[in-house]
Amino acid sequence: MSPERPDTACARRLGYCATRFGYFVSFMREKYPEVTEMRRVTKEHAQAFAMSDIFAKKSGGTRNEIIMLIRAVWRVLADDTEARLIENPWEKIRRIRKVSPRRRELTVEELTRVCSSLTGEMRILFALGIYTGLRLGDCATLKWESVDLVRRIIRVVPRKTANKTGACVTVAIHPALMQMLLELPAPRIGQVLPEIAADYESGGAQLSQRIKSVFENAGIETQVEAPDGGQRRVLVGFHSLRHTFVSLAANAGVPLAVVQSIVGHASVDMTRHYFHESEAAVRSAVAALPDVLEVGCEEKPSASDGAHPRLEAVYAAIDGLSDEELDLVSGYVERRIIDRGALNAGGAGDV
Repeated sequence: MSPERPDTACARRLGYCATRFGYFVSFMREKYPEVTEMRRVTKEHAQAFAMSDIFAKKSGGTRNEIIMLIRAVWRVLADDTEARLIENPWEKIRRIRKVSPRRRELTVEELTRVCSSLTGEMRILFALGIYTGLRLGDCATLKWESVDLVRRIIRVVPRKTANKTGACVTVAIHPALMQMLLELPAPRIGQVLPEIAADYESGGAQLSQRIKSVFENAGIETQVEAPDGGQRRVLVGFHSLRHTFVSLAANAGVPLAVVQSIVGHASVDMTRHYFHESEAAVRSAVAALPDVLEVGCEEKPSASDGAHPRLEAVYAAIDGLSDEELDLVSGYVERRIIDRGALNAGGAGDV
């Protein structure tokens, strides 16, 4: 790795890079065992690797990522006098430009069907994906310190851009998601979803399979045949919830610039990439996005359905406070109202 790379590079990412570079090492050992030094690798070797059967069942995007990674390794070592690299044999290897199926958004009916069977941490994980638009890594490893239950917002620095911009995104907590967070027991410290966070940080293979099974059990096809006959492409996955969030919000009349700031895209053009127009979209505020989590748990009243009028009175009072006043009272409010579970379903006695 480059010495200039931020030391925040996680083990997950390093393992990802090592695996991909390992494809090239294995190829050279099998095809050109006489080449034992990187400075002996030629353009012909690089071209042979790029055209090898290793990529037969991989997508063009994966192939490009591997080539770009190896090219970057050579660039870093070019400044190392001990490496004695004369040229970068990967500079002339062209990228494959193929149109692959994109992950699609889900309909409200599909979301409802998916969420109806979810329980425990998996239910909250999907709720985070649907109502925040955050990526899997950010949802799975979300910490309570990023959740402001008083202001009803989530502030998080996306893992994908943490080393680039460090920009924080702020997302309002949907009433359905708010109710689920309020129902979690105290103390609210550390990870919001500790079991899922541990699974994700350990590699996430089991978590990925569980997510895939959730969609498939709901009768949703998750993969399609590749147009080039290669490995099947992912059509629906957790990232589809991000597409869905962007589409629902944009179709509800929220300006793309606002949606951009919520999901953390670098440009409005990137947001448009996620935006799928829908004639049946209902023009409404983001706060009125459909409660797809309500099916299967009707016995749990929503945090905004009027079941707790004193709760609504508290929120109304909070909404009228300035930021400075909120800072003064938030600790007290969290201790007396939230962490003690006073606002949970069926219990508002301390308000």
